[in-house]
Amino acid sequence: MKKKVLITGGLGYLGGRLAASLNENKNISIRLSARNRTKAVPKWTQGLEIIKFDFEESDNHKALCENIDVIIHLAALNAKDSLSSPKRAKAINVGGTEKLVRAAVMAGVTRFIYVSTTHVYGANLHGLIDETQKPKPSNPYAETHFQAEQIVANETGIDGVILRLSNVVGPPSDPNANCWSLIANDLCRAAITSKKLELSGSGQDFRDFICMTDVLRIILSIVNIDPRKLLYQHYNVASGHSISTLTLAKKIAERAEAMFGQKLVILNKKTADSQGHHNPIFSNLRLKGLGYSMFRGIIGELDSTLKFCSEVFSAE
Repeated sequence: MKKKVLITGGLGYLGGRLAASLNENKNISIRLSARNRTKAVPKWTQGLEIIKFDFEESDNHKALCENIDVIIHLAALNAKDSLSSPKRAKAINVGGTEKLVRAAVMAGVTRFIYVSTTHVYGANLHGLIDETQKPKPSNPYAETHFQAEQIVANETGIDGVILRLSNVVGPPSDPNANCWSLIANDLCRAAITSKKLELSGSGQDFRDFICMTDVLRIILSIVNIDPRKLLYQHYNVASGHSISTLTLAKKIAERAEAMFGQKLVILNKKTADSQGHHNPIFSNLRLKGLGYSMFRGIIGELDSTLKFCSEVFSAE
């Protein structure tokens, strides 16, 4: 019997890639929820069940969860919009999650996978950070995700799993996906459209970047894993090492030159950022304990993103 999976935010950046990937699995049947069902949808969604559902306004969470085995909850307000509208962030990220969890329990859903963020640990992080570190969210995006995490973790009527994602690298399935404020995607697009890579600071801030392909495979494994093997509720989904944003820009420039034969200019502040340098290392040992060890380098994903941008965006 096929496992029925609901993906909220199923036409978004991660949701679109995840839905396309799961749709190729013959043992899984998927249902997508999307805030805007009227916009053009990718060809791969043909034949899929797509329900228009706005977590800020819709109330029929029960119907969304009917006949579902596993929920992957991605629908949330992003960091920029959360900062500009904290009330909306609380309504969607916290209130929406609470209603969905309650409906999932009533519908008999067996597993609830909540996709959160490593931002819950706080700002200006340095050194090794594992899942036992106490979160210190410093903005509405991180705070509302942490509150939603607690709702999932405290619900005893369902198998709740919380995935804290670092910075995902990889192209979207749809160019209209809300993903172009992410630094890797933004720089790849700039490589095609402006032929220059402009950093907001010195580029000496360090971040963990993980391949989209790895994220998709991790989520699929969590969908199918035996609950007896899930010894924890919280898992960092991270590569386990960090690079500076200047190094990222240099890698993108190198790949763009190799692929398209054009040299790019990198613009950054020559003075050190006032907040100093911070190098967070997010531990992924819990994931490795589940048998997952395919953490890849980001070059392949950068190439895919550059190729996607070259096909979609015309040069200025």
